[in-house]
Amino acid sequence: MTIVYIIDSYGRFSNGTTVTAKRSKEYLEKLGHTIRVVSIDDSKEQGFYQLEERNVPIVSYFAKKQHMHFAKPDREILTEAFKDADIIHLFLPFKSSLKAIKLGKELNIPVTAAFHMQPEHITYNMGLGRFGTPIAWLIYKYLKFKLYNKVTRVHCPSEFIKNKLVKNNYKNTFHVISNGIQDEFFTEPIRELNPEQYNILSIGRYSKEKRQETLLKAVSKSKYKDKIKITLAGRGPKEKSLKKLAKRLKLNVDFVFLSREDLIEKIKESHLYIHPAEAEIEGISALEAIASGLVPIIAVSKNSATKQFTITPESLYKVRDHNELKDKIEYFIENPKRRVELEEEYRKYMKRYHIDYSMKMLEKMFKEAINDHKIKENSK
Repeated sequence: MTIVYIIDSYGRFSNGTTVTAKRSKEYLEKLGHTIRVVSIDDSKEQGFYQLEERNVPIVSYFAKKQHMHFAKPDREILTEAFKDADIIHLFLPFKSSLKAIKLGKELNIPVTAAFHMQPEHITYNMGLGRFGTPIAWLIYKYLKFKLYNKVTRVHCPSEFIKNKLVKNNYKNTFHVISNGIQDEFFTEPIRELNPEQYNILSIGRYSKEKRQETLLKAVSKSKYKDKIKITLAGRGPKEKSLKKLAKRLKLNVDFVFLSREDLIEKIKESHLYIHPAEAEIEGISALEAIASGLVPIIAVSKNSATKQFTITPESLYKVRDHNELKDKIEYFIENPKRRVELEEEYRKYMKRYHIDYSMKMLEKMFKEAINDHKIKENSK
C-alpha cells in the first residue's frame, strides 16, 4: 500500500502525536508499505511533502508552547502527495486534514483518521481544569461535525477514548489500537537498592493536565524525602513553575529532556514510575517505562486512560491526592520484595502492547478501509 500521512508538525517538533507517526511510519515501511508524509517538516528525504506553517492569531502562540504547530494546506502539494496513493490517514483535526478529506474525495481515495487530540487537554491548558467539562463537550461535538463525520474508520489509541467518542454520539467504526511499545524498552534490568538514594521517574510534558506538582508535594511530605531523587523527563510551559515549587520544597529533582537511548537508561536505573496525569488518551510513556518491569503508581482520573495499564491496586491513587501518593511511594520503599515480584508481572503484562502487534492492527484497518471503498465504488 501507499499510505499518505497528514500531520501538521513532524520530525523536528516534539509531541506525542509526532512520535507516534514517526514510529508507525518506520514499522509500516518494514512491512513493505510506502509512507508519504505531508507536514511542515523540512526533510529532504524521499516521500516528504512540505507545507508552509500557518499562523492562527492567539491560538498559535499558546499552541507552540505545547510544541503544536499548524500547516497551511496547499492543493498542488497535496495533489502531488496523493498521486497513486491507496489511502490517506489523518492525525489531527486541523485545516490541512479537512482539505485532505475534500481532495481525497475528488480523487477517489479513501480516508481514515486518528483521534489523538483529547479535548480535555485543551480545556486544562486554558486553565479551566475540572470546570472545563462543558467546553470539552462542545469541542467533541465540533470535531465530530467538522471532521469525524466525514470519515468511516477511526483509530483510537485506547478503549477509554473510544468510549468517550461513543458517549458523544460518534458513529464511526472504531479501531482500538495502542500506539505500541518498541523492542528497545523491553529490558530486564536488575534494580539495585541504594540506601542513600531512591530513584523515582515521571515522564510527560510540563503542562497543567500532567499534574507533576502532585508528585513533588507527595515526596515533600514523605519521611524518605531526603533519600528520594526525582527525574521529571519532558519539557513544556510549566517548567519554570515546577522548578520553583521543587526549590521551595527543597527536593532533589532533575528536569531533563532525554533522547530515546538516554530515556531507556534512566528507566533502567529507576525504582518507581509515577504517572500523575489527569487527562491522557493513552500514556505511551508509561507503557514504555513499565515494559522494563518498572513498577508504576498511576493517577485514577475519569479523563485518563493510563490507569488501565495497572495490574494491582497498589499501583493506583486518586488523582491530585498527594497524601495517598505519598503512602503508595512509602509502601514500595518499605516493601522492596513486593516491588521486585511485581516487576516480572508487569514485564509480562506489557508484551500485549508490543508495537509489532499494534502495527499489524493498523495495517489491517487500512486494508479494511480500502476494501470498504472498493465495495462502495462497485455498488454505484
